Amino acid sequence: MRLATLNVWGLPWPFSREGSARMDAIGARLPALGLDWMAFQEVWTEGARRRLLEAGSRAGLVHAWHRGAALGGSGLLVVSRAPFEVAHFEAYALRGFPLRVWRGDYHGGKGFCALRFAAAGGAVTLIDTHLHAQYVNDARDDEHPHRVAQIVQLAAAVASIPNPVVAVGDFNMREGRPEYAVFTGLTGMRDAAAELDRRQPTILGANPYRQEREPHDDERIDYVFTRNGDGGRLRVRGVERIFDESPAGSPAAYSDHAGLVAEIELEGDAASRAPAPDAAAAELAASVLAAGRAAAETRRGEQRLAAVGALAGAVLAGAGARQPVISRRRVLRAGLGAGALVALPFGLSNAALAEIAIPDEVRAYDAVGKQLAGLQIRALPRPR
Repeated sequence: MRLATLNVWGLPWPFSREGSARMDAIGARLPALGLDWMAFQEVWTEGARRRLLEAGSRAGLVHAWHRGAALGGSGLLVVSRAPFEVAHFEAYALRGFPLRVWRGDYHGGKGFCALRFAAAGGAVTLIDTHLHAQYVNDARDDEHPHRVAQIVQLAAAVASIPNPVVAVGDFNMREGRPEYAVFTGLTGMRDAAAELDRRQPTILGANPYRQEREPHDDERIDYVFTRNGDGGRLRVRGVERIFDESPAGSPAAYSDHAGLVAEIELEGDAASRAPAPDAAAAELAASVLAAGRAAAETRRGEQRLAAVGALAGAVLAGAGARQPVISRRRVLRAGLGAGALVALPFGLSNAALAEIAIPDEVRAYDAVGKQLAGLQIRALPRPR
């Protein structure tokens, strides 16, 4: 099997640049890659989706899975040479904070799709995903527990799949990070690039679009992972970086990410079994989820206090604006009225966060915690 993955940065202008030209350039490369599967992330616009679907069809990748919506659509697109037998999509329960609309994670409907294909050595499942990004340094990264919760949710789904699994996409995690340890430990997934000692960064500081924003170190956050299953083993024969050069002329680059292509062989093996979760990884995930849930409860209390203060201020300002004032009456009344107008929406937004959004977040932590508990029951201690 030959497969590839690429985050195409398919956002509408002005959030990305040269979108149509880049999608056409990506599509022009597909036939030469000789792929069985191509998995995309950040296909957020209808124009990007249409161009990539048409290009996939020209490359013989005539079967496709995607969700059409921009908001809530996940941004995932998979095109394949062979039809898939089963398709499943699951949105992540924890996906960032609703008021951080400029980041897009909460409103984008991020999740994962799992497509099962028939192969010569048995069934194999392809997973395409895009995890929550890390926008700030570790000390300020309050969305880190959400990313770990997404990994737990994904791991629970992988544990329910008996056949071999290939997982690809933009995982927004670096090797050596806690998220990486949780993911590989809970799923039994093997990092194809690490297995072949071909660790090539997929975020490149030399990328023209990255240089336009801010200096950026090279990072490896896009991956191809494999996991053996009941009755079958996956062997990675090769993995290399693609879409890392600049196309001739325009656009400046294919995307703000580089992609990966991998050669994977499926071997039938009656003795093969899907691996059990690692107990140490489960314990690490449990501690991160507990910290995230506690932080959400703390934020709920803070938002309640802020809502009460803002609403009380609005009431007092509104009452003061109606009172007869002896001196500077008009100026004071106007100021109080404006204060009431400013304080009221602030109070209502804090109340909505405290009584709707954050309780939903806490319930999501509880649901993911139950999934983790199911994995812990099956977990094995790490060999000494």
